[in-house]
Amino acid sequence: IKDVWLVGTSMGTISSSFMPIYNSAGYAGAIHTAAITDPYARGSYRELGGFDYKKSSVPQLFVHHVNDPCSLTTYPSAKSIAEKYNVPLISVSGGSGFQGGVCQAFTEHGFRGKEKEVMNAMTAIIKTGKAAQLEIN
Repeated sequence: IKDVWLVGTSMGTISSSFMPIYNSAGYAGAIHTAAITDPYARGSYRELGGFDYKKSSVPQLFVHHVNDPCSLTTYPSAKSIAEKYNVPLISVSGGSGFQGGVCQAFTEHGFRGKEKEVMNAMTAIIKTGKAAQLEIN
């Protein structure tokens, strides 16, 4: 294994955010999908409150659905964080077959109907270290 990339989704982005700070030599980068963007929302995870993505010496990238219905992972907040820390954001639109709870995998939160496109974009990031595609429609 040449490079290890961290990938965290939703609550898992707590780990994918903090781990490179404590072992930057161990990771090539971190991809945060449907990231916790509203740590002070009711029922959220305060661990990411005030988190500074510039503390990490590895590339950080966000993948987020523009219509993510989860109140803890809102797109406007993801966009704001990406802009504040100059972190690439891949914005996903569309999908189909949405069902279940708003913070579950079968909604926009889990990129339902766009899984293949999201995985292809993430594979490209892992291979090159950069986000060439910033929109998935």
